[in-house]
Amino acid sequence: MFKYLFFVMAILLPFLSTAQHTAKPNAGARGLSTANSNLLHRNVHSLFSNPAGLAYISSWQANSFLLNRFLLKELKTVSAGIAGPLSAGGVGLKLSSYGFQQYREQQIGLGYGRQLFENFSIGISFDWWATSISEYGHASSLTFEIGIQYEVSKQVSMGMHLYNPIRAEIIKGEVLPTLISIGLNYQPADYLVWSTTIEQSSVDGTSIRTGLEYIVQEKVLLRCGVQTNPIQWNMGVGYKWKNWTINIGTGFQQVLGVQYAIGLVYAVM
Repeated sequence: MFKYLFFVMAILLPFLSTAQHTAKPNAGARGLSTANSNLLHRNVHSLFSNPAGLAYISSWQANSFLLNRFLLKELKTVSAGIAGPLSAGGVGLKLSSYGFQQYREQQIGLGYGRQLFENFSIGISFDWWATSISEYGHASSLTFEIGIQYEVSKQVSMGMHLYNPIRAEIIKGEVLPTLISIGLNYQPADYLVWSTTIEQSSVDGTSIRTGLEYIVQEKVLLRCGVQTNPIQWNMGVGYKWKNWTINIGTGFQQVLGVQYAIGLVYAVM
């Protein structure tokens, strides 16, 4: 049985643009819904997309999400994060676990973001990775990610994110991917955001991602997105109730099929 699982993963991994070791963890169900095209979150989702957004967080928030790839429980990711404001900037802690008993990858990250100017912020996150393989032991590594956000105008914002610039190795001979992303958000109205990102990966090459988020009567959030390399179509929905927000997202690849995510966010008012 275990040999079969490893065989399946060996076939799938080249296609998994969202898998650990081929991309950073994404922003959960909200991120999946918009093809992870938004580098300009200013809330707890910044922990999983661009730590520069922590500079603007106004209250303590926590999120958790489950991401299942292609209906295989062995390709499941469970993540959680908590973030909040400090006297200067904002801070957050994230946890992530991917895989199954015989093969597991885990991540712990501590992030901080701060405004340097009225419309410009910078952030950094230190990330610890650990890989465990049954009968082969485990290994760990430390890397970091940095990001910036710049508000060009009330409608247009830009962001940049650099992940693992030091090319840290998770195990001997296997380097964590280095990624650089440049993103743009256009918000013509309070209820509509269009985001697009170009990402260059040392493993997967170039990917273009774009997505829309539309707010209906302040409680319902409709989302959609598309990405290249590989081509994937995404959609999802969010619902706000008091301090809570539930997010559901799904993505479809023609070759491998469906992946889905569900997440929960709590914000202290």
